[in-house]
Amino acid sequence: NEKMSDIFPGILGLRSEYKRAEQSRFSFGSTPYQPLGNRLGGSIAEKDILVMRVDSNMPLIYLRGRVNNIYTGYSWYSNSSEIVKTNASSFEVEGVEFKGDMERAEVTIYPDNILTSTIFLPYFPIEIEANGRKISYNKDLEMYFRRGFFKGIEGSYTIKSILPKNKKGKVNILDHRDIEKEKYLQLPANLPYRITWLAEEITKDFETDYEKIKALEKYLVENHTYSLTVSDIPEDEDFVDYFLFDDKVGYCTYYASALAVMGR
Repeated sequence: NEKMSDIFPGILGLRSEYKRAEQSRFSFGSTPYQPLGNRLGGSIAEKDILVMRVDSNMPLIYLRGRVNNIYTGYSWYSNSSEIVKTNASSFEVEGVEFKGDMERAEVTIYPDNILTSTIFLPYFPIEIEANGRKISYNKDLEMYFRRGFFKGIEGSYTIKSILPKNKKGKVNILDHRDIEKEKYLQLPANLPYRITWLAEEITKDFETDYEKIKALEKYLVENHTYSLTVSDIPEDEDFVDYFLFDDKVGYCTYYASALAVMGR
């Protein structure tokens, strides 16, 4: 029998109803969506396994678990290290302003068969209910339980967030923090120039950063094919470059990496 741990290293066995354990933070390398380990890409064999249940007041919600800021040409990793510890259920981030007709999301996570200290949440979180468990978070608002994780109902938690945009498409969140922008604009020195050329060509008729990102997003959707079956990327090729100009076929990490790199 194929063990679930071969598919999700953080997934628990099903023998016990509840189990407490210490576990590393979530990463795509521990899921089927990065089958090559520390390298992006590779075809995916889908598995019909319940990992977690999500209850939400929204019909569609995006959850974030890990934020990486360094692109190497074949992978992503994070160099964020500053951690804030809190015992509070609600928290405020200094320098962040909410305005206008705000749209609020409330999400409850039931981690049925995944064991990780990472808290999955919609951006921008303002409150968490987790039965008094202590949490840590960093400037990227990655959140973690400080003492491991529980399975099932006992491990459930509820996150309340203010969404970045409301139903009218207006931005609700103004971030006035003194953010080290260069940290989020890094690109490898050997990035193929044609990526820069393409990004500038697509966005040349737009003014704001938001309009430019939406133009890049539109280009990717209209000119590339979504598929879990992809060709092998040569080791000496840049991941994003190969997706944009050669194969033009990929899944979530392909599109997200391309959009992030071209946006930078």
